[in-house]
Amino acid sequence: WSAKGALQDLEGQWTEKSKAGEQVYTIADGQIKTPGASPTEISAASDGSFAAKLSGTQHKGSLKNGELQWEGDDGDATTWIRWSAKGALKDLEGMWTDSKQPGKRIFIIADKEIQGDGLSQTKMSMDADGSFTASPFGAPNTCRLKDGALHWDDDDGSVWIRWSNKDALASLDGKWTQKVPTDPSIYTIERGQVTGGDLVPTTIGTQDDGVFTATLWGSLNTGRLKNGDIHWDGSGGVWVRWSDEDALGQLDGVWTEKKAYGEHVYTLAGGSIEGGGLSRTKVQAQPDGSFHATLSGQETVGRLEDSELQWDGDAGVWVQWSGKDALHKLGGRWSEKNKPGQKVYTVVDSQIKTSGTSPTEISAASDGSFAA
Repeated sequence: WSAKGALQDLEGQWTEKSKAGEQVYTIADGQIKTPGASPTEISAASDGSFAAKLSGTQHKGSLKNGELQWEGDDGDATTWIRWSAKGALKDLEGMWTDSKQPGKRIFIIADKEIQGDGLSQTKMSMDADGSFTASPFGAPNTCRLKDGALHWDDDDGSVWIRWSNKDALASLDGKWTQKVPTDPSIYTIERGQVTGGDLVPTTIGTQDDGVFTATLWGSLNTGRLKNGDIHWDGSGGVWVRWSDEDALGQLDGVWTEKKAYGEHVYTLAGGSIEGGGLSRTKVQAQPDGSFHATLSGQETVGRLEDSELQWDGDAGVWVQWSGKDALHKLGGRWSEKNKPGQKVYTVVDSQIKTSGTSPTEISAASDGSFAA
């Protein structure tokens, strides 16, 4: 046995067992080298132990089952294990996501490569200081493991965290609708179950490559999250997030009854209806895509169909109202009710024309009234 031989047996890269890869220590030529710190001497004793000053405190180390176990004078104890590029890259394999927007983009590390949403497949390598180099953002960047997360040195200071199939399924919970609707229904995903519209309730499965599977309208679809949307490869199309605010926002505007156009005008905004003789009332969006409101004292259910708001019961069908349409409806000849025929007024092209006088402008207001 010789001290020199014992130290040579330690040469190579090591990392803390409890925080593998976060800090890499290189032992060579009787020194321990750590990125960002001055080298520290390591010596071997005749009893097979080693001595070094770590983080400013003297430590005694010993090799046990291939692990370098240190104990400091201050009682601090830590264990180092061998670190290799192959092992380090293997430890990174799996699904990752940006900590700022978990689940919006999924990155997969496998076989020393990174692939994922919006990325060109890029190679990944480990540097001598224990950091990793890849080009997920276009230009080469480095990253380092810290507290189980990958910290990148790009301009945004991106931090990637582990992503599991369980996380992936949980990230889908909520309401969805088709981006280019062939069916305007709202679909609810909860705990891996999809319901809504004319879908037969179905279960979503996950794969280790970040892909989802589900049987939609009788055929098996595979899907992947891209920029927060679910892209199905089959009949499912692209699904986007849906909220009550989105649903109610569709209704914002001025409406009137289709059968009695312009007689009563209703303003819908921010989830409320007012006008047309109605007391101000709330509209509530439902998971099935319908709307509930109390109209004239009755609980009423409505649906948007072909840009028309179709209420059940006496409320009838409402259509969007516009000043232009309203004025068009007035087009024609009119006379005073109590003096029929004595004077005739012609409404045309937003004007009222009367024999012997200059034309006057007529305009429509959002409450269904007119001014002239």
